[in-house]
Parts: sequence; structure tokens; C-alpha cells
Amino acid sequence: MIILKKLINKLKESSVKVDELSLKKINQYFDEFNVASQEEVPAIELKNLNIDFGETLAVDNVSFKIPEGKLVTLLGPSGSGKTTTLNAIAGLLTVTSGKILFKGKDVTDFTPQKRKIGFVFQNYALYPHLSVYANIAFPLKNDYNWQFKTFLKREKARNEIRIMYLEKLGATKEEISELRSAFSKWELISEDLPHKLNKEYARLVDSYEKAHTEFKLAGVHETSKISLLTKNVLKTNEKLRKDSKEKLARITEKYNSDLKNNLLRANLKEAEILKNVPSKFIKYESLAHEKISERTTELNSFAAELMSIDLDDLVLKDRKLVVKLEEKVLKLLTRYKFIEKQKEIIEEYAILKKEKQAAYNLAKKEFSNTLKSDKEYNELKKDALTLPLIAKKHFYTLVSSFENKYKLKETLQKERKGEIPSVLNEDEKVKLKELSRDNISLKKAIHNEVMEVANRVEIVKILQKKPTRLSGGQQQRVSIARAIVKKPEILLMDEPLSNLDAKLRISTRQWIREIQQSLGITTVFVTHDQEEAMSISDIIVCMSTAKVQQLGSPLELYNKPKNQFVARFLGMPEMGLFPSELKDGKLFVAGFEMKNVSLPEKSNSSLNVGVRSEDYIIKKSTDKYMFKGEVIVQENFGKESKLVVKIENVGRINFLLDNSENYKVGDSIYFDLPIHKLHIFDAASEERISYEFSE
Repeated sequence: MIILKKLINKLKESSVKVDELSLKKINQYFDEFNVASQEEVPAIELKNLNIDFGETLAVDNVSFKIPEGKLVTLLGPSGSGKTTTLNAIAGLLTVTSGKILFKGKDVTDFTPQKRKIGFVFQNYALYPHLSVYANIAFPLKNDYNWQFKTFLKREKARNEIRIMYLEKLGATKEEISELRSAFSKWELISEDLPHKLNKEYARLVDSYEKAHTEFKLAGVHETSKISLLTKNVLKTNEKLRKDSKEKLARITEKYNSDLKNNLLRANLKEAEILKNVPSKFIKYESLAHEKISERTTELNSFAAELMSIDLDDLVLKDRKLVVKLEEKVLKLLTRYKFIEKQKEIIEEYAILKKEKQAAYNLAKKEFSNTLKSDKEYNELKKDALTLPLIAKKHFYTLVSSFENKYKLKETLQKERKGEIPSVLNEDEKVKLKELSRDNISLKKAIHNEVMEVANRVEIVKILQKKPTRLSGGQQQRVSIARAIVKKPEILLMDEPLSNLDAKLRISTRQWIREIQQSLGITTVFVTHDQEEAMSISDIIVCMSTAKVQQLGSPLELYNKPKNQFVARFLGMPEMGLFPSELKDGKLFVAGFEMKNVSLPEKSNSSLNVGVRSEDYIIKKSTDKYMFKGEVIVQENFGKESKLVVKIENVGRINFLLDNSENYKVGDSIYFDLPIHKLHIFDAASEERISYEFSE
């Protein structure tokens, strides 16, 4: 595929012509892209991102920015939307609405290949039939963009070597500047012009994409509603089955008890209702919609009649049969109700889908017409196809012109044969040697990149092994090596440490941090482990219920949690909460008045006051203290101990103490709250409230 693409480009290149108008356009684009590249923009930006799966809103209006070169962790419990957000950034799923930007460029509709990212999966996803070397080399052998960048890197090195010799052979500063400028324009145009075209396409496709999404969502929501209805019917039927089973057990137990104690009524009889039960009450029939309502009314009446029977008057066999018949009737009733409700849903969405399809077809037609008629887009499309080839041809034309003018090839040939001494001085020879490192074949470039990354992640000794012969930690390193070998601008990691043991997790996360910092790759890391997030991150995005709860540095989230969820999710052991009240400007924590603490922005209200487990001020029984509790659990971690303390009117609270404090289960513990380290939350909204204190 890559060979075919290169061949097509060769044919296109031979057909283009270098003219003044094309060179003028190249200069205009070059100036535009140069200005844009100097602007400070985030590496990743999410704008009002929504991902709707029908039954659930997986990502709810998420917006945040990730600065260049930072390691950002998406942290949250299962189902919070963190992995879905990561997959959206990667391009592995379609967003419902919103935008994803990489360095200011809209990539919302780009495939993962076009986004130029590295991805480390939870399960490593290595190719078992390939060696470690081949696994790492695989993306380089199959990535046209990387190969083109490597080609440009080689051509840049060759051009600098060429310039060194041309300067020695008498080329003017203007000629050297022209040659460098021609290469820079070719390089920048090749990279940024396709991005500009994609951005323009994204602008034009926006309304069409929205109409398409709304049309798809109408079908998704219909299916999810029917699916939810089906689940409810199954739950109802299961409950009926269980209730019937329990009722039968009770009936049998009561009958046997009454029989044993001579409490059975005299002249037990058979149930008349069982002798001639119409089939319509026990068998499902396919009915017209207007008949279903009539049938459900009949079934409700029959079920009520069954329930009104005094079972104590019946023989045991008929008692059981009545209960089983009641179960059948109620299940049949549920089925008819399901059919009725399903029909309502289908009718409701039939109208909606028709409207959305009409809107989609119209938007599709308008989009198709726009693509044909929009002059700016079509001109840009033509430029994106031709100008990089023209810029390349112009560069090589200048190269050929200057090489002929100053007889560069003849000079190099004579120098190689030893007919003339080298025109370069010693410093220039050193520079030549450095530049020659990039003047290599593609095969050599791939080998160099594999060996460089293998050295960096310390797996050189296992390069010839197959992944099945490696430990979990080694497989993880190979997975990361494969992700970073292309030197992606963005690295995405989905819970990469979850399959490792505790000790290896700690060493691997430290190693990942070192690699990330040394390469300066913008990294998005997903985990549910708050300790992992705190230790590895520059920025944490804490998520819950599909929303971003708080974004900031690890210490910002730990020391100033925005709400109760963040406060309790971050920190081990979990933060303790004391039920509190603000009354007449005074703060009462579990009934104790906290003097010297004021909440100027709050009036009378119910509050929760949180304290980190390590922040309690421990007192002696002879001291003046605020609270007393009883130790009910004690866990020793070596240098410190975790206590679970039961406090009257509060409940269980976690403490983390130095082992110099020797508490045992059953001991009383006396303590004060630290007024300078309180976390106060509104009991209703659970949002953080600022407070003031004086010593």
C-alpha cells in the first residue's frame, strides 16, 4: 500500500509545473503556517464533548485543555467515562457532539491513523507470532507519514551537507538562504497544508455530521428504550416466579402445620375456577392493537378473581394450582403490556426517525453541493494536492542548478578519489559526521529507531524473543516501546499497570514517568487508582458520572477538593465526614461548637466537615479535647497505623497515625479537629465552601 502511494506521488510529481503563481501561493501559506506555529495552543483540547450510547450518557459535556508535554491522568471509578473519553481522543469511537482539537487543529472526524498518536492498551496487544524487535518495528514499516518525515529528515541532512560544500565553492549568502528557504517551505507545506484542508472540510461537514448523528441517535434511543423495556419485563417475570415459589412453599408449610395440629377446615373442596379456564387466560395470542387493551382488562379481572380466592378452603393440590395459574396469568398480562408499550415506542420514534432522516438527507445533499461549489475549499483541495509536489520540484530544481553552477558533484568525486584535498576544515568535518547520522536509508532508520527505544526502555536483551516468553512487566515495556517508537506527539495509556503485581506497578509507573519526562511527550493516562494518579501526574482530571468533577495538580485536588466526591475519592484512607450545622453564624460539628471558624458567605444550613485521616490532633485523656472515640479496627503498615474509630453521633472515621502512637482495639482515643485543615461542604449540593479562621 505504501509502495503504491509512493508510486502515485511520483506520477503526480512528474505532471506538475513550477510557475510564479504556485510559488507565490507557497510563500503565502508558509507565512501563514509560520505565524500559527508560534502561537501557544494546548496539545489537546476537548470542547463540550458528549458521547451518548442510548441507554447511558457516557460522557456529559466534558471540556478541558491539556498543555504541551504534560502527563495528564483521567481518574475516576468504573463507569465514570474516563476510558470512553480516552477512546474519543484516540478516534476509536464516534462522538455525539463536541470537538476534539490537537494543537488547535480539529481532529474530531479523523481516523486514529490520521491523529498520529501512540496507544498503550490494558492488555498490551502484542503480535504473538512476531519477535519483540518485529513488534516494535511494525508501526514504522506500515506508517507512510513516519516514513515521509524520515525521508524529509534525511533530505534536510543532505541539504545541510550540500550547503557546507557550496559555501566552500563560492555560493553566495543569498543562494544559500534561497536553498534553505525552499526546503523549509517544502517541509512545512507538506505537513500543514493537509491539516488546513482537513480543518476546512470539518467546518463544511459540521451541519451534515450533526444531522447524521441525530438520525443515528434516534434509532439508538429507540433500540435502547425497547431494550430497557425488555429488561424490565424479564425482571418482572423473574420476580413473579420467585414470589410464586415462595408462596407455594408457605402454602405447603401451612397446610402441613394445620394438618398436624388439626386446624384444617372441614370439607375442603376443589377450586371451581380451575375446571374450565379459557385458553385466552393462559396462552398468548397475536391480537390487533385495539384488542390488546380489551384482553389486558379481562386478564386483570381474572387475576383479581384468583387472588380473592380463600385458599384455606381448598385441597392442597388446588391451592398450588391456583397459585401457578395466577403466575401464568400475570406473566401473560405482562407480555401483552410489553407488546402495547413496544408499539407505542415504535410509533413515537417512527415519526422522529422520519423527521431526522429527512433532515439528514437534506443536509447530505447540501453538503454534497457545498463540496462542489465552495470555491475556497476546492482551491485549497487543489493546493493540498499540488503545492507540496511543486515545492519539492522547486527545491530540487534549485539543487540541480547550484550543483551544476559550482560543479559540486565533480568536486565530491575528485575528493573521494583523493585527487584533491578535502575542502572542509576540521570543525566542518565534525559537523559533516553529525549530519551523516541522518543521511541513511529507510531500513537503517527503522533499525536505529528500534534500537534507540529498546535501549531507552531497557529491553535490548529480549529483542529476539517472542512476547509469549516474556513476563508481564517485560510485555508492558515492549508495548510502551512500540507506542513511542514513532515519537508520537501524543501518547495515550489505558490502565497500563492494572495487570502487574503491586511491587512491579510501583517501579513501572516511576519508569513511565521518567520516559515521559525525557521524551517530553504529551501523555494521557487512565486509571482508577488514586495513589497511582497522585504519584505520576502533572495534572489530574477527576471524573464521575460522565462529568469532570475537578481538574488541577495532584496537590490542588488533595488539599482543596471541589466537592465531596473528589474529597473522598482522593486520599487513603478515605476522608472522614462529620455532620455539622451553621446556626446564627456559629459552626457546630457533631454538636461541638468550633470557635474561631466563620463562614462569611453562608447562612444557616446543614454542612459536612471533612478531615484527612492524617490531620487529626491527638490528645490525652487528661487534656482538654473536642471528641472521643473507640478504636474498633487497627491495621499496622510498618511506619504507620490505620485506625477505624467509632464516634458517637458521627459513625466510623479513619485515622492514620505514626506508630509511636500505640493504640489497640477497644482503646479510647481523644482528639481535636485541625481548624486550619478543614474541608467544609454543603450537605445538599456537596460543593466546597470557603471558610475563615483565627488561631
